[in-house]
Amino acid sequence: MIWKRRSTQSGTTKEERRANAAAWMRGEYGPAGYTYGVSKLVTGLMVLGGVLYLLTPWALVVCLGVAFIAMIGRLLIERQAGADFSDLHEAKRQFERTGRHDYLDFIQARGNQMLSDNKALRPTSKAEISELLQWADRYDRKASAHPENPKRAKRSKKRGASAQQN
Repeated sequence: MIWKRRSTQSGTTKEERRANAAAWMRGEYGPAGYTYGVSKLVTGLMVLGGVLYLLTPWALVVCLGVAFIAMIGRLLIERQAGADFSDLHEAKRQFERTGRHDYLDFIQARGNQMLSDNKALRPTSKAEISELLQWADRYDRKASAHPENPKRAKRSKKRGASAQQN
């Protein structure tokens, strides 16, 4: 039996390994997630804390505390964005399954709120939300263009009446 040497990056070419190394050097490694990372901020705070430790040990504690808060904050924002994206995709699936327009309204409301409230979203996440909003708008227009849809017509009339009252 002949034993083959297994490389750590089996199945990758030299060009792929170079591209991966270049991405790693630029800080583009690991799971991207929906929001920007805080690794550069945390690294900077740790270096700053190390330098300030020479002046006073409390400066190190403060820097590490701020780094910890930044990591926890990013974790919370990432979890919330993941839950929101999951809800948006589930609403899309449910609309395709049932045809209820409440799901379109949810996609439009939640998508617009995410775009306006969450400034830490990556451009790919913003593009995904924009695609979902365009998809919802396209189906919303199709539904409102058909007068044979009585539920949609009722809701449109109610919205018009409530807008005129305000």
